Parts: sequence; structure tokens; C-alpha cells
Amino acid sequence: LAHDENKTARPGEKIERSLAVDPAVTVTLCVASGTLQVHGWEKNEVRVRSTDAGQIDFRRIEKAEKTKDTSKPPTRVDVMVLDQKMGARQRLDCQALASIEMDVPAGATVQAQTRDGNITIAGVAGAYAGSQNGDITIERATKLVEAGSVGGSISLQNSSGRVFLNSAGGGIEVSNVRPASDEDTFEVGTVSGDIQLDHVSIPRVIAKTVNGTVTMSG
Repeated sequence: LAHDENKTARPGEKIERSLAVDPAVTVTLCVASGTLQVHGWEKNEVRVRSTDAGQIDFRRIEKAEKTKDTSKPPTRVDVMVLDQKMGARQRLDCQALASIEMDVPAGATVQAQTRDGNITIAGVAGAYAGSQNGDITIERATKLVEAGSVGGSISLQNSSGRVFLNSAGGGIEVSNVRPASDEDTFEVGTVSGDIQLDHVSIPRVIAKTVNGTVTMSG
């Protein structure tokens, strides 16, 4: 199911891998440092590209090994990124220094994390994003969004569903967010950053800040 032509790359060479998956697949991606860009598309396939990574692997996760059926597209996939300098010796998650571009099915749920780097996610069902020192931008999520940053800002636009956003040192900007169900809630919080909400139509809105300002319109 996976295309392995460019599984391992030489320094400066682009590496690309793809894997057929379930339309509602959950995909996790984690690096120590680097920009992560994720886009939803119409194909039931995960495609990962990078010019910084030394190797990219897919790890198929099943709820129970006894019921594992490799003939079916996976419903959960971990994207394993290895650093060029470490090569095959590195087998620890979230240790690579690499920027990644990834395409996933529009119905996918994405979990993306980086320590130092920005994260952009657009056009997926669910988005979980975390960065210590980078900004997070999420657009066109349809079911849920959870994002947290220590030193960066968070931007959410043109989305629907349950929302939880938290930033310690950065601001939060949200525009054009609506509920996907009657149970959806909206909660944002900062320590020293400002909160700006524009056209948030979810009935229950909670906004908390310690040293910032809160502005809501629409």
C-alpha cells in the first residue's frame, strides 16, 4: 500500500512517501523542530514530503493485534520522521529536525506537534496541534479543534465544531466559527496574550485571560 521509491534521502534531496488509508483516518505527526503543513484533499491517501528528513516511515496502529487485517486501509497511522544526521540509528519519536508537508483525506483527524516551529492545518475534520515556540494556524476544520502553544499565537478561521484553544505567551484570533452539533462548546484561554473573537456563533463561549484583553464582535 505504501510507495517506497524515495524512502531514504541523501542530504538536500526531497523525500516523498504515500499510503492508502481509511477516509476517516487518524494521523499523528511529531518532530522536535520544523514547520508542519497539513492539507486535506479528496484522495483517501496520506502523502508526506520533506527535503530535511533523512527517512519517513508509516506505522500502522490497530486497536487489537488479534483483529489486525492488513488488507484493509488503516484507520490510524503514525508518521515516523527520522533525522538526516541520525539516520537509521534514531528510532525515537519526535526527535527529528525537519520541516514536513503532508496531505490527508478531508475526513481525517490530524494530531501534529513540534517543539520549535509553526503548524498550519487546513481542510480536515479534526485538528489537534501543539507547539512550544511556534504559531499555529488552523482553517476549515469541520468537527473539532484543540490547539495549544507556549510562546506562539493561535489563529482559527472558517471552521465548525468543538473548539479549545490555549496559549501562554501569545494571542488568539478566531473568526467565522460555528457549531457542528448542539453539544459543541467554545473555550479559549491565554496568560499574557490578547483574545480576539469575530463571528463566533457557537452558543456557549468561554474566554479567559490573566494579563490580556478580550474582544468579541458579531
